[in-house]
Amino acid sequence: MFDENLESLVDQFEKQIFSVRDGDEIESIAEKYKSLNHPQIGYRIGEKFLSINWKKDALVFLIKSASFGLNPENPYLSTGYGDSIAQSMWYILKYYDFNIEFKPYEYKIYCSAYMILSFMIDAMGNDAYNSLQTRAMMIDSLDKPCVTKMVSKYYYSLDDVCTEMLSYIDYHRASIGFLNVREIQNAQNCRNWAQNNLDKMLSLPQYKLMTIMPEHTIQKMSEENQLFLLNNMLVDYQEGAFKLSIFEFENAISNFQIKPQSGFGSWI
Repeated sequence: MFDENLESLVDQFEKQIFSVRDGDEIESIAEKYKSLNHPQIGYRIGEKFLSINWKKDALVFLIKSASFGLNPENPYLSTGYGDSIAQSMWYILKYYDFNIEFKPYEYKIYCSAYMILSFMIDAMGNDAYNSLQTRAMMIDSLDKPCVTKMVSKYYYSLDDVCTEMLSYIDYHRASIGFLNVREIQNAQNCRNWAQNNLDKMLSLPQYKLMTIMPEHTIQKMSEENQLFLLNNMLVDYQEGAFKLSIFEFENAISNFQIKPQSGFGSWI
């Protein structure tokens, strides 16, 4: 499915934007490549703008990249670019505020991103370290209604739910993946988060028996719980339960976003 000329331009783009930190330079590169219809362009530019807190500029590009993931049949989802698409979806939910009317859309975007990251992990194993880290963070964001709804429907619905059982293995595997590519700080962060989750689980009465288990057994349990959730979600995803048209997606973001104040009083 790859257009060699397009991929060559994307490679050229990546080299230009990799180390850029200045807003004007990012803006210049964005202007140069914005017409390319490719998920990596929107994701990388959006991420760069977010890194300097140019959130309004970032959103336009994140929407373009995330749009590739609205239909489960999009061919880019069977490539490594699925990570870029899912990360863009998650950035929109993580860094932007929306009113209550956005909840049905938020849920579909969240579930789509979660499944797309899972496909990347299934295909690439620990080499999908960014996908593993983000999938764990998505589960740990339980304060979001979309997370509670997804976990309740496909994993466990009672009040004593322990989401650390799901995210623990992802942090652990991400730490291995990051270490393999010598991203030492990211590896250590993920290892610390995995340990925090393990400590939390071992402190809970329902997991008392785990205190005598070797860590690799708990890792296996965590992985099996993650697969249980994913298998429950898979049919709904494949049947288009989370599908959105680009029109629905863009209109929902435009109409239901809580925009930050500007001008006088914006500092309050």
